[in-house]
Amino acid sequence: MDRTRLKRWVGWALSPSRMAAKARIDRGEIGSARQLRQWNFAFQAITAEICCISIADRLLGWHLPSLLYVAAGVYAFGRVNELVVAFFRDALDRLEGKEPRIRLEKSERITLLGIGYVEIIAQFGLIHLAGQALSTDCAYKPPLRDAFDAVYFSAVTITTTGFGDIAPLDPLPRLATMYEAVIGIVFLALALGSYLSFTVKPEAASDGKTGVETCEASPP
Repeated sequence: MDRTRLKRWVGWALSPSRMAAKARIDRGEIGSARQLRQWNFAFQAITAEICCISIADRLLGWHLPSLLYVAAGVYAFGRVNELVVAFFRDALDRLEGKEPRIRLEKSERITLLGIGYVEIIAQFGLIHLAGQALSTDCAYKPPLRDAFDAVYFSAVTITTTGFGDIAPLDPLPRLATMYEAVIGIVFLALALGSYLSFTVKPEAASDGKTGVETCEASPP
């Protein structure tokens, strides 16, 4: 198996949604900020629906099978990887001066980054629920009752607040927690890089030019 094919297989394994997005961009189906927002909104709506179902599961006593939470966690893991890789590649492309595949205004780029950060908090909540469903013993202390508890723990983790009222106990939940903490730092670095990329360059200021440089970015 050549390197390109192996890379493609790894991409589909870690983030099917990213590979699907890449294919749609190559076909020209995603070529504007509006189309990119529509693509992201579809996943955000799915995530919100899963969270609502989880809360209803506890309140109404549906007792949904653990396999459904595992499937939701796999979906969320792929989406998290899509967002992280997209913003990371975008930052690298800007540093290397590559032509962006989708042109975005500076406000659109920062807005996408902010919304992506909030979405990742919710997606990691689903990952934590999946980790609890896969664990035979007590995965978290106290156990996560629903998506509300999971998203709360996710927000505390990614912001490195660490109240300590919920703690992962099993190896899988601990790995998910460590991964989320790292992702939080990466997103803060990307947000800082986005802000600094909009400042006036010294050579532009010396020429008497004002304003903020135009942002051209690759999509998630």
